[in-house]
Formats: sequence, C-alpha cells, structure tokens
Amino acid sequence: MQNLPVRTIPGLSFICCMCEHMGEATYKGYDDCGHDECGGPWRGLAFPEYQGPLKSNLELYCFRCGRDGDLIIEVSDAVSDARLGFCKLCQEELPDRPIELGGDGDKHA
Repeated sequence: MQNLPVRTIPGLSFICCMCEHMGEATYKGYDDCGHDECGGPWRGLAFPEYQGPLKSNLELYCFRCGRDGDLIIEVSDAVSDARLGFCKLCQEELPDRPIELGGDGDKHA
C-alpha cells in the first residue's frame, strides 16, 4: 500500500476521510461535507463528488477502512462508473450488509 497521509473520522468511510471536500468541512468544524449526492456502494453510488489523492486509484484501497483492496466492487451511478477496493476483513465484519462484487475479484485484472 502506498503511504498516504490518512485522517480518520469515526463513522466515515476511508474514501470520505481522504476527500478534499471532507477535509475542508472538518477544518471549518462541520460534521459532513454537505455533498448529499455523494456516497458509496451502500447508497448505490461510486463517490461521484470525490476529489483527492485516490481519484485514479480507488480500487487499490478498501473504500471502508483503507486497507489493501482484496476484492473489486464495480459501481455505476448516474455520474460515474468506478472500481472500488474492498478488503476481506470488512466483508467478514459486515455480513448483514452484503455488497454484490463485480469483476473477477482480482485487483490486478
């Protein structure tokens, strides 16, 4: 995994924590970024408003926790298509929140 400066915010996904919008909102003292049309796979979205260092590498890291992405989730929303990483540990921790995995599950395909 590439060393990235990571800020964590309880209750937010790794992708949100690494987004410039969330960084700016946190700096201003807000609890969320205000981009209501953004979000991840559980909202049927592919982080369409994301701006930050992961922009072209979303599949390399688990979108939830930031660990290496063991699996690939292919998500399409009205704005974008994305390949998001998801680690096996998060998949095991969240059996009641299944995500349909796309692709062949190989991040190097």
